[in-house]
Amino acid sequence: MASSDSIMPQELIMQNSPVSTNESSDSTLIEEERSRDQLYFVLSNYRRRFILDYLARNPGPVSLRTLSEELAAWENESDTNSITSNQRKRAYVSLRQTHLPKLQELGIISFDPNRGIVQAMDQMETTFQFLSDDTETEQSSRRTSLWLGLAGMLVLAILLTVGIVFL
Repeated sequence: MASSDSIMPQELIMQNSPVSTNESSDSTLIEEERSRDQLYFVLSNYRRRFILDYLARNPGPVSLRTLSEELAAWENESDTNSITSNQRKRAYVSLRQTHLPKLQELGIISFDPNRGIVQAMDQMETTFQFLSDDTETEQSSRRTSLWLGLAGMLVLAILLTVGIVFL
């Protein structure tokens, strides 16, 4: 089992499959839940979300310098020509030392620190799909709860109307 910081890309995105009652399935579900937690933890940082958004909008290799300038401009509500060298350096160091290695570790991006090149991997698209599926499942659960609540209130109203009272 990989540590919580080093998770293999194939463990990252789980496939929706029926739950079975055997032990191997239970351990797989536990590993998939840890993978999901790790993914949410990684994406909890706004800079990592910015990286993924930027790479999704700008396909192909991107230089670390360009990415750090874009991030610094975004963080300072400015354009890339107006940021200071300190703002750029702060973003650069943070991306190079923390955020890009974390995303590469998960197989979401490719990062060559020697050349300073960042590129989205196929896993990034799967990550977006995974998050989209998770959001759809959550919304479906909320809709189901809403309908069940409305149905319960309707049944209660009918019972009160015909004179059956629960005590």
